Order: sequence, then C-alpha cells, then structure tokens
Amino acid sequence: MDPETAFAGEVLFPQVQPWDVVFDNLWVSYSEFWLVAGAGPGADLESAIPEGDAVKGNGEAIGIPTQIPAGCIAVALSVWEAPAPD
Repeated sequence: MDPETAFAGEVLFPQVQPWDVVFDNLWVSYSEFWLVAGAGPGADLESAIPEGDAVKGNGEAIGIPTQIPAGCIAVALSVWEAPAPD
C-alpha cells in the first residue's frame, strides 16, 4: 500500500500545518517501532523501548508503541518548528 494514499481524505492537522510531513511504511515488531537519528547502527535502542502506551526517547532514538504486535504499518511523520498541537 502506498503510504500517502493510506491517509487520503484525512485532515491530519486542522488548525496549523507542520514544517514537513513524510509518509512511509514501517515494520513493527514486539508492538513497537523506533525512529533513529543519524546513521542508526550505534544508537542505544534499549533505553528507548516504550513503556505501556507512552513514547520514550533518549536523544538518539524514539520508541513508539503500536496496537499491533508485528507487521507493516503506514505512518505520517511530521516535523514542527514549534511544539505540535494536541
């Protein structure tokens, strides 16, 4: 599935717009996925493992929990110049 079409027709940000949005497909394992800064192989993923339904980061990686245990998901990652709205 094309990740951009997975969000077709949805208003993701009704009040303000982010600086950029990237659509992608990501692999989920153990009910979580990670976003890793830089090249990635040296990043400390262990201290970024999310706890419960909370996102957890350590400056090198961010662990994001999901509702599915494993598989491919479509995501929209947004970059904001200021704190993102709720």
